[in-house]
Amino acid sequence: SSCNYSCSYCSFAKSRFCEAELVKDKESLSRFCDFIDSTDFKNDISIFLTPYGEALIHPYYVEAIARLALNPKCRLISCQTNLSFDADAFIERLKASNVNLSKVKLWASCHPQMVSIDDFVNKVNQLKASIDLCAGIVAIPEDLQNVFELRRRLPKDIYMWVNAKEKEKTRYTDSQVKSLIHADPLFSRELQKYRVQEGCCHAGT
Repeated sequence: SSCNYSCSYCSFAKSRFCEAELVKDKESLSRFCDFIDSTDFKNDISIFLTPYGEALIHPYYVEAIARLALNPKCRLISCQTNLSFDADAFIERLKASNVNLSKVKLWASCHPQMVSIDDFVNKVNQLKASIDLCAGIVAIPEDLQNVFELRRRLPKDIYMWVNAKEKEKTRYTDSQVKSLIHADPLFSRELQKYRVQEGCCHAGT
């Protein structure tokens, strides 16, 4: 739950890397991989790692992704990331383990407060040569030009998702919503609340 970025809108505030916490996290991730190894599943499984911060700057996450990708039970293994890791080293580590790269996916988040759109798109293109990924960005109402610039710069075959700003109840104008839906056809779902089915969950919405 630590990140090397400190975006003002992020719900996961930047925190210092504590060695003891990293050791505990590494042990927990290893136990998870052991669980996958020792468990019988009815069907092949897909795993999506969504860290509270940035994971792929830590070598043990790359090792875990390689281990899971090599597991015949795993159809796909994916991780959310800000792409601040060394892309060449990441791909070379997977290749060195004889990983089928088509099993590895990345969900890449662009943070213009921390990295230029040019650098982010260059990293996407660098990785795209070897693995599949999507990219996305948070729609900050006062900085929507970043959303549209990112969509223009990304390859057409890269899906770009747009998140509504969290932390506070941000309101977008009708015109902004229309433009954001043009960038990401699923953006309208970010603005909706869904009531759970009766008897299935007591969380409300």
